[in-house]
Amino acid sequence: MLSWGLWTWLVLLIMIVASLTIPWFLVMVVASIFVHEVGHLIFGWLTGYRFLSFGLSIFVLCKEGGKLKFKIVPEYVLCGHCHMIPPENETHLQDFEFVWYNLGGGVFEVLLLIVLIRLDGVLPYHDWRSGMVSIGIVIIACSLLWNLAPIFQNDGQNIWKALNCKAAKRGLYLAFYMPGILNDGIRYSELDSKLFYVSDTADFSDWRVAYIVVCQAAHLYDLGEYDKSIACYEKLKNYNHPDFNTEIELDHLYYYTIHSPDYGKARTIFADNKVKKALKKHTRIVAAYEYFVNGDKEKGKELLQKAKDEAMKLPDNGTKLMEMDYCAKLEDVMEG
Repeated sequence: MLSWGLWTWLVLLIMIVASLTIPWFLVMVVASIFVHEVGHLIFGWLTGYRFLSFGLSIFVLCKEGGKLKFKIVPEYVLCGHCHMIPPENETHLQDFEFVWYNLGGGVFEVLLLIVLIRLDGVLPYHDWRSGMVSIGIVIIACSLLWNLAPIFQNDGQNIWKALNCKAAKRGLYLAFYMPGILNDGIRYSELDSKLFYVSDTADFSDWRVAYIVVCQAAHLYDLGEYDKSIACYEKLKNYNHPDFNTEIELDHLYYYTIHSPDYGKARTIFADNKVKKALKKHTRIVAAYEYFVNGDKEKGKELLQKAKDEAMKLPDNGTKLMEMDYCAKLEDVMEG
């Protein structure tokens, strides 16, 4: 089976070749993505969700610090996205409405498909416009399959898993809920630990369930329970989660550098190419590594100052508060 990374590049190659041959193909792909994300947006609003971000390819409209901002994010070149936060109340998890929000994109694509089919029916058979509409019908149909067939990691799978597994429902809820909470300036430590509960017998091969563990580890870390935080990841050691693996390794790297020094293990983790690439966005961890593992105290302190400056620019207020706090604690360890 191809990895998700290879699937992405395969789809990109097909889109490039098809777009060079038939420009209308690219137009319909973009239209399909836009309509799909608008569907999520509309159904999110109808079910009480609040807006966080909406993007089409690299162009993103997001809410930061209570204000709407326009950004260009190169990492999103292949896709669209709509991120909304589920409504909050005393029983927010039990009352979590996920079906219509996840289904919204598919519903709007079905409406577009009906319009194209009706249009194709009134156009002359040999009309060039009929050919263009037919291409659009095929693209929308394929997009529906890609987004709703539960065999893929998509909206359809979200619905199927959440309907059949309480842990998957909780993980899906957290995936929607946590970005908004962090954006509002709330730290992990301020949240009830019950929110991150997951049974030891849960299906940790499911990314939604694995995400609960990642949040649980972050919650414990923010509480200063470093050993318990790192122990959480034992639940995931037999599973491969590309979305989380590198971040988990980074947590282990920092743990073996600062909280439970084992420089041999730290060096082994640091040598991994994926970790080295990810460290470009985690200056605090590099600062600790340089200071303690490599013994370059001057460089470590310089990097720590850089990490502080970067923390001040973080868009999520909650993440900013935590990162500034962690930098201050690292500085105390360096000076101690």
